[in-house]
Amino acid sequence: MGGSKGRRVIFLDRDGVINVDNGFVYKWENWQWAAGAIEGLLKLKDMPFALVVVTNQSGVGHGLYKEEDVISLHKKMEEELREKGVKFEAILYCPHRRDAGCGCRKPETGMAKEAEKVVGPVDYRGSLVVGDKIADMEFGKKLGMKTVLIKSKYWSRDELREKPDKIAGSLLEAADFIRENY
Repeated sequence: MGGSKGRRVIFLDRDGVINVDNGFVYKWENWQWAAGAIEGLLKLKDMPFALVVVTNQSGVGHGLYKEEDVISLHKKMEEELREKGVKFEAILYCPHRRDAGCGCRKPETGMAKEAEKVVGPVDYRGSLVVGDKIADMEFGKKLGMKTVLIKSKYWSRDELREKPDKIAGSLLEAADFIRENY
């Protein structure tokens, strides 16, 4: 498999990676940038990767908030980052409940296939996923990507069936690892 087919992408989870995961964050007034997130994004933007956000937003499926709330929040996030020169190629989300059995909810790979409609063919072997849950790592492994797992309350080392390529304390630490190794 040639490594030059398609674009290299960094797939970024949102809650717990870009923002503090306070559970069902859908209003800007509840948004808090995660420690090191902006600095990490500033480093990633200068690397030869497309940046794509892939986030499970089951609160929509549970009726806790609407898709318009997610879209509005993402627009505000994009505005703040654009002022700093950071641009996402795509921001994709799965609105379905955990038990919906959809193909887009991580660890399923539907959002990666959606990303291809925006960024074109993806070189998955040359791409990475950065997330804070085991589902993020499984998403990456299913696609043959490298994986960076951010430390979080959602997993412990003994729960990891497969080791991620890196365990990082923040998106900044993940960005440093990516710059040094890819």
